[in-house]
Amino acid sequence: MVAGAATLVVALGCGVINQAKDLVDNVATLGDFADRLGKAQNLTYTAKYDLAGQGEDVAHLTMAQQPPNTVFLGKEGRYLSLADATYVCDVKDGGTTCTRSPSTATAGADGSALAGAAGGTFVSPELALGLVLAASVVPGVTVSKSEKTIAEQDVLCANVTGLEAAADAGTTDGLRDFSVCITDNGVLASFAGTLQNGEAAKVEMTSYSTKADPKLFELPKGARIVDTVATPTG
Repeated sequence: MVAGAATLVVALGCGVINQAKDLVDNVATLGDFADRLGKAQNLTYTAKYDLAGQGEDVAHLTMAQQPPNTVFLGKEGRYLSLADATYVCDVKDGGTTCTRSPSTATAGADGSALAGAAGGTFVSPELALGLVLAASVVPGVTVSKSEKTIAEQDVLCANVTGLEAAADAGTTDGLRDFSVCITDNGVLASFAGTLQNGEAAKVEMTSYSTKADPKLFELPKGARIVDTVATPTG
């Protein structure tokens, strides 16, 4: 029996065994992140972020949540996910126009709308978890955990390495090494890396509060409301 096991080890090779161990460790890290993100869905909070992309300019974004309402507020506008509808508001030529659509998607789903509101690239917690999930199953990739403090909050970080080599081997689709941190209660604290579209992104929380001003969830005064036109089906 022992000889058979030894033969199996040799047949599989250390590389395969190491990859299997890495996958188990990666899945454990992913589970920790998923557990934390689940806690954030029912939180009331306000978090402020600095965003930096491929340029030198730093954009600022305020994210507030008071279930079921969520708002992303930036220099260029705001993204509101309310119980009755979703609004994407743009500021142009001194006026504000808000496009209203049925509230059928999660607040962080529309990355282009968030980028438009923030004036920079924002990585939602859901997107961050998806990136960790995609990376965790790539052979040779390691997802290590670390802990630190950001904006006076204790955070858990997933540091993904090995994607550069995997990309050279053609086993990934645009993913590059990155790190993402979330607070104990599941709020995004930071992200640093390159997204699948090749765009560099750096997000870091600068302040956090367990309160949310109800006025943040109101539409801008004097905003023009435009309803999206549904596409006919059938």
